Amino acid sequence: MGRFQITYPWPDTLVRTNARGGRYKKAKAVKKARSDAAETTWDAGLCPMVTAMPVEVEFRPPNNRDDKLNRMGNVKAMFDGIADALGVNDKAFDPMPVNGEQTKGGAVVVTFEEIPA
Repeated sequence: MGRFQITYPWPDTLVRTNARGGRYKKAKAVKKARSDAAETTWDAGLCPMVTAMPVEVEFRPPNNRDDKLNRMGNVKAMFDGIADALGVNDKAFDPMPVNGEQTKGGAVVVTFEEIPA
């Protein structure tokens, strides 16, 4: 399969690790982020994997105010959804975060690399 790249939307502020707004609102936002990521992954045609895989996670922030140290925690729900779509446990991913250029609206670009079994 080789390299496969999918662009996901920037995480909602309610999904962030330091989000405020109440437990119910955060739980609802996390559930939506997870299901949206699964749907985006299915729509992109990425096939289920059975092996661990390295992934490059390029963060393209919408502004310069985000906290780089919290970025991986902010996409936890997204990776849960990707894992759901691929039929794997999310610990199968070996993420490598990369700082990308600022982009209008923000984006998270995930590049999957298959490891042969």
